[in-house]
Amino acid sequence: MPSWDQYIIGSLDEFSWMKYVILGFALVLVFAAIAICYRVFTGKWIPYGFQTPEKKGMDKTTGSDVEISSLPAEMEFATEVAPGLHPLKDYMNEKDRKIDTLKRILQDIERDMKKEADRNNNFIAVLEILADGVSTALTRSYNKSGDAFEIDYPYVIDSIQSAMANEIAVHPGVAVFIVDPEDQGRLLPYQMIGFGSSFRNYRPSLTVKSPEGWVWLNESTKYWDKLLDSEVPFTELPPQTRSMIASPIFANEEKLGILTVNADVTGAFEHPLDPRYVAAFAKVFSSLLYIDRKLSQGSFEEGKHG
Repeated sequence: MPSWDQYIIGSLDEFSWMKYVILGFALVLVFAAIAICYRVFTGKWIPYGFQTPEKKGMDKTTGSDVEISSLPAEMEFATEVAPGLHPLKDYMNEKDRKIDTLKRILQDIERDMKKEADRNNNFIAVLEILADGVSTALTRSYNKSGDAFEIDYPYVIDSIQSAMANEIAVHPGVAVFIVDPEDQGRLLPYQMIGFGSSFRNYRPSLTVKSPEGWVWLNESTKYWDKLLDSEVPFTELPPQTRSMIASPIFANEEKLGILTVNADVTGAFEHPLDPRYVAAFAKVFSSLLYIDRKLSQGSFEEGKHG
């Protein structure tokens, strides 16, 4: 009995066409193996066991699940190398810079608005302190025994000193100068609180005032021309001008005197005092001096030095 290999060879001799069929199948298998290896190595085909899970999302229109396929490897960095996108990228970067700049400007505006709001609140607080001081002074200054109305100026001035403490100045001096009844061009010291003896010879001028109704003054007149020059920034004014601020006092268009506030310390006022503060003080003293002149039976002319 012939062995199996002898049987196959005998069959091939008998059926000669079978050896061509077997050779064709072998060639097909070889080329298929080569193609599979090429696709695996180039990443175009991943065997089933090495595949990653498919990403799925939801179609918002139909509500059905959809597969989200990853971009091919050759497309991942297309946005970085495409030369046509550089102008668009530059435009977007410039737009982002402008947005950041606008945000910073808005933040600065918000800070300025908050600062102004705080300043207004401080001004209201000052007026409340001043109004309380004046009200109390008027209430307790009525002299029933002598049937005369006498204003407690030291108490009112002390209220102003308390309010002025919010403006950096430490224990500022406050003084009221009145017009000399005998010489309308001269001023006489009427009330002085918080000044040293060297200051008592100081005489402000009635002619020194600004359209706003308040002026910066100094013991020497050589700085007044600069003080009245609106073109000169406050920071460039001589240091001596930062020690004194004054406001004319009027009643019924009559010059009654001048209210002055002196820091009495070096560099006490580091910024211009809000004119509303001094304007409020001057209005109060305008009323007080007018009442004092009309109702105090000569106390205005005599004066009381504090």
